[in-house]
Amino acid sequence: MRRITCNSDAHQMLKDIIENYKTKSRAISADGTCAYEYGGNRCALGMMMTEEDLEEIKRLKMNIGSGVSDINKIFNFTKQEYQIFKMFQTLHDSECHWETEEGGELTEQGLTEVDYIRKQINSILPKTELEVILQECKQEEEFHNPDA
Repeated sequence: MRRITCNSDAHQMLKDIIENYKTKSRAISADGTCAYEYGGNRCALGMMMTEEDLEEIKRLKMNIGSGVSDINKIFNFTKQEYQIFKMFQTLHDSECHWETEEGGELTEQGLTEVDYIRKQINSILPKTELEVILQECKQEEEFHNPDA
């Protein structure tokens, strides 16, 4: 399972989730229930799981309809991970956030939700001093080399 160790990890995971659903379907079972993996597609948390993690979830019959609190019993998320993973899963689960039932681009409501999640990540996991320095260096580089 991918873990969140810093602010930038969480933001990268959010970006990965959004990019994934532009080209792949959300993991929704035939009856409309969210699944960690279904038909080769994965939900937001399913994307963070290894193949071994998914096998364990399926073995425990937790693949379809189990929430973040259910799988927390297996993965023992930190408080911050739990809060962030719940938001990622809500983004995935809510059909109103996506152009189509399968996924696609974010809707206006989805974009609003992503902005909210980004702000929450920043309040739950403030940037480390190193992340701030790296961001400043990147901004300085972009300023001096706008075409790069």
